[in-house]
Amino acid sequence: MWSVFFTIPSQAWAVGEKEVIRYSEDGGGFWGSNYTSGVTSTLRDVHRNIIVGDNNVILKFSSTWSQLSTNYNIRFRSCFNNAVNQLILSGNDNVLDGLFIIKSVDNGSNWISNSYFNNPTFYSINFISSSTGWVCGTGGKILKTTNSGAIWIIQPNTQTQDLKSIFFINNSNGWCVGNNGLILKTMTGGISWTSQPSPTSDNLLTTYFITSTTGWAAGINGTIIKTTNGGTSWFNQSSGISSSIYSVKFRNVNSGFFVSDNGLLFKTTNGGNNWEWKDVGTTNHLYSVYFVTDNIGWTAGNVGVIYKTTDAGENWFFQAQTGLPLNEIKFVSPLVGIAAGSAGKTGRVYFTSNGGTSWDLDTSNNLCNSVYGVSTTYPSFTISGTGGMILKRSNGFPTNISQNIISEIRDYNLFQNYPNPFNPSTKIKYSVRENNQSVRLRVFDNLGKEVSELVNEKLNAGVYETEFDGSNLSSGVYYYKLETNDFVETKKMILLR
Repeated sequence: MWSVFFTIPSQAWAVGEKEVIRYSEDGGGFWGSNYTSGVTSTLRDVHRNIIVGDNNVILKFSSTWSQLSTNYNIRFRSCFNNAVNQLILSGNDNVLDGLFIIKSVDNGSNWISNSYFNNPTFYSINFISSSTGWVCGTGGKILKTTNSGAIWIIQPNTQTQDLKSIFFINNSNGWCVGNNGLILKTMTGGISWTSQPSPTSDNLLTTYFITSTTGWAAGINGTIIKTTNGGTSWFNQSSGISSSIYSVKFRNVNSGFFVSDNGLLFKTTNGGNNWEWKDVGTTNHLYSVYFVTDNIGWTAGNVGVIYKTTDAGENWFFQAQTGLPLNEIKFVSPLVGIAAGSAGKTGRVYFTSNGGTSWDLDTSNNLCNSVYGVSTTYPSFTISGTGGMILKRSNGFPTNISQNIISEIRDYNLFQNYPNPFNPSTKIKYSVRENNQSVRLRVFDNLGKEVSELVNEKLNAGVYETEFDGSNLSSGVYYYKLETNDFVETKKMILLR
């Protein structure tokens, strides 16, 4: 039995499995009266003279129970009748597995969808900082958070086609691609999105930008397209294959990679004008490729295969096979990385702290949803997938991995900015060896005049990354300088418009 309702203190209805409807006339002391429902589905809830159940069952009572019909296909779980012709029912959509609420204002003669909360699959997730990130997925859904994932807000978007990949180059400028060649761009951090002209009608599965003007998108049928003006116009490039391209990544405006079915991996050294096949050593489909430095990278895919390169993708060697397909692999350093994927409704997340030599399954959460997207903002990470799933590991990486990160910080370091040349923004990474250090990071022009102070505070040991925006500066050579209590280093970067 699933539900009971008293119409008056002495009279009650009870409903349950095997189409059971029971009636009591003595306040629930005896339930001897059976009523025929006329349906074969389990009945889940009763309120006044309305019963709802599986397989779109709605029953209404006058002298007998008769079935009402709707235009929906719902597994009803709850009903409410306010006794003045208004009915409200809720349940799960049989097709989309979303939450559904329908309403009638004429006692069940007509129904409208008062609220429909579809549980989309979020195929892609992208955090631009530890606090700000976006996800995209089925039905054109785009969500944004500005408080590290505590609250996600739906972004205005009139498109209803599935969105497969989202990428932001800074807090304002981002792109989203999806089915039928759809390309969306925002210049307002997601407040508003506009469609961009697309040279293809093929489904796009991945997108990546190396600067605010130069980016790529790729998808089914070997489609790969490029823009050099921020997406105002896109043009086709020849991939040389006809299978789906699942992931495209670039290290700079010239060097990039994409992966496809049957173990195909291609590399370009001229911005995608030409692509050269590289033998990974597998015939399994490859779904993700990622480089943490110019030379060190990984690719992962079906049956959980993971391959690594240390010579910029020229040669690859086998590292692991986790069993379930891996949809995403990412690294935060040459040693520390994450791989995630799924099979059916089982999700898996794996960690490595030794550059992929061994991988440990994260057992902190028994995932019942497939994982498609991973975003890392050390020391935390966020995953997305089916059933509207967005999960953040609140305590960051496992302790042993966190310690391995720290062990990499043997000294102060100022890394080369990325990308370089850049337009108009670039990222600068640096490491601090000791706790409570006064750290200052500034940018100077070619004449030695300070143009920006990016950091001026006390920091603990760790690896840090900050963004420099040169939107208000002219093209030219600039210098960024890191200063601590006992360390000073300066590097050159180029703003090229």
